[in-house]
Amino acid sequence: MNCGWSMSELLAVATPTAPSLTFPLNAKQELVCKGCRLIYLRLSKIIIYETWCFSNISRLLISQKSFRFGPEISWVAAMCLDLLKNERKKLLVGSSTRGCVSGEKVGPMAIICRTNFTVFSEAVRECCFCNDNMRCAFAGGIDNFGFDVILDILVLFQNHSEEEMEATIQNRLIRRFIRQGFSEFVKFAKKTTDSELLGKIKIVEVFHNSLPGYIKMIRSKCVRDVDLADIIFSTAHKAKGLEFSTVRVANDFNIFNIDGRMHSLSEVSIDERNLLYVAVTRAKKSLILSSTIVKLLELYGDHHLSVISSKVLKEKGVNFKCKVSGEEFEPGSLTLYHEKYVLSDKTTQSAHVLSPETVGNLKQVASFAQILGTNFVQMEEFIFDLAVNSDNISFLCRFHGNQGG
Repeated sequence: MNCGWSMSELLAVATPTAPSLTFPLNAKQELVCKGCRLIYLRLSKIIIYETWCFSNISRLLISQKSFRFGPEISWVAAMCLDLLKNERKKLLVGSSTRGCVSGEKVGPMAIICRTNFTVFSEAVRECCFCNDNMRCAFAGGIDNFGFDVILDILVLFQNHSEEEMEATIQNRLIRRFIRQGFSEFVKFAKKTTDSELLGKIKIVEVFHNSLPGYIKMIRSKCVRDVDLADIIFSTAHKAKGLEFSTVRVANDFNIFNIDGRMHSLSEVSIDERNLLYVAVTRAKKSLILSSTIVKLLELYGDHHLSVISSKVLKEKGVNFKCKVSGEEFEPGSLTLYHEKYVLSDKTTQSAHVLSPETVGNLKQVASFAQILGTNFVQMEEFIFDLAVNSDNISFLCRFHGNQGG
């Protein structure tokens, strides 16, 4: 290392003191954030958080400190800044509080969606088919969600007699279409491009006759004080300025095309691109990822792979059978590990390990093959040399427990 600082010395510098940013006088390429126990190596493109190492980071020109969440969630937020907002002059820094992105629920949970249709769908699932004792709330209040309007649209949709609709429908706008019918009401909504109204129409078209029962059950479990709720339902728009212990991000954000390609920045409005970033950054302790976020992370170079002490994995009872080759192997000091993730749609990405031989054949993690099986001191030196001399690597290392060789 040209600056003369070893990895151990740099880690020792990053002690948990009052939040501050300092520059080592003899190492201008390092930016040390003591409050977060973070070290940024701008030239080598690697970040170290306690025992975390991130690489393939864009230029670090301005550091933004977040006291809401820790480095795990800030890593996802930084990805959103880069891929969705093309923001590469700033890097979001988490606090020293550790967080979770593997699917755990910590305290009350907010389910944040892009559309009101998804908000209602989530409310039906949680209130009508899950825990009977659950208390829920809606960001902005249940009265502002428009259940009465939805029920009026349902009456129009069911095509009752004019007399019945006159006696039942209260909303003035919907009453105007009693004679014209539901189809003309839909045409009107599409012509005005009223997303709120179109969302309510979609709720009626999908749930129709089940709506009165679902709404009654949701209302029976709803509390007006958000602080008393176990689950909070919200759109990203209504969640702005709020924060929650756990956030589960719904999978309805408009990021990818039908063919699976990511929308270009010119295809999506600034507001639309900002919505997923808002949803992600509402979490304080745990962020439950959607499959869309996982796909974005993979585009960003994060394949959810960790280099972990083989001794720790053995103590946990991990079977050293390679996920790719299907063959058992004898690990060295370190093993490449994919931990278990539970996504927002309840699907699970199982935990597994990769053998050094398999890793050597995987282009995106080929650099790991050189450090698997070495002792920790050799691994330290290798990572530093790799970080300084390579511009195209992309990996995430996490070291746990006793890291001796």
